[in-house]
Amino acid sequence: MRGDEAQKSETARALLEGMCAQNRSAEVHYWRGDELCSARMRLLDISDDEIRVDKPQCIGREVILRHGTSLTVYFSHSGTLYAFKSKVTKPILRFDLNHRKSIVGMALKVPTEVSEEQRRHDFRLSLARYDITATLHETSPQDVNSAPISAAQFAGRLINISATGLGMLFDTDRCPKCSHWDIFYIQYCLPKINEPFVLLVEVRHARAIHDGLEKIVGFKFLDTRELLIKVQLRHIAEFLAAEQRRQLNTRRRSG
Repeated sequence: MRGDEAQKSETARALLEGMCAQNRSAEVHYWRGDELCSARMRLLDISDDEIRVDKPQCIGREVILRHGTSLTVYFSHSGTLYAFKSKVTKPILRFDLNHRKSIVGMALKVPTEVSEEQRRHDFRLSLARYDITATLHETSPQDVNSAPISAAQFAGRLINISATGLGMLFDTDRCPKCSHWDIFYIQYCLPKINEPFVLLVEVRHARAIHDGLEKIVGFKFLDTRELLIKVQLRHIAEFLAAEQRRQLNTRRRSG
């Protein structure tokens, strides 16, 4: 086992050394409160325990990454998307880019593993600017396509949505006890859309935040070929497109 871990670490380091030598662009994802944020940066140099990067940038938004902030870094190489998990070790670091130029960037902990990732083809929209309550309904043990009147319900807040799924924030003491692949019905409304959405969803991931006081749960939409589901997903796609246009216009005005 130790031999396998050492091999993974050597492979990860060799790949990152190559990316730093090319000053390869990367995308970093991090949580700010209950909002998943992203920014762009370049991988510039690697030492025994740190990766040096330039200051992460996001159009129309200040990027603040403090010491100890956990993040996931994505980069592309030879048509494959890779990712690694890391933490900020030095939020502000001045170093020499070459013998002529020095820059202010930051340092990240060198990961022990870099994994191949599936590309996300759909746009995920943060709903932090809205206050949208959603309700989960347990499905029937005999038939997941039905939710009995007596089924347990759990209220939470929508924090992001895409064409294929969504994320919810719960108070931990009000969060359902769920595992990967558990199935629920979810009901919620989106701004400027009169009809409520009722969709069958599957748990894909869950994690605790704020010292365990709250939990974020990610869901994937199911039965996407059903006619009534297709209609609702079309409304979601229209909402996402409108929000993308709004964000683009806001960035152009601020630029």
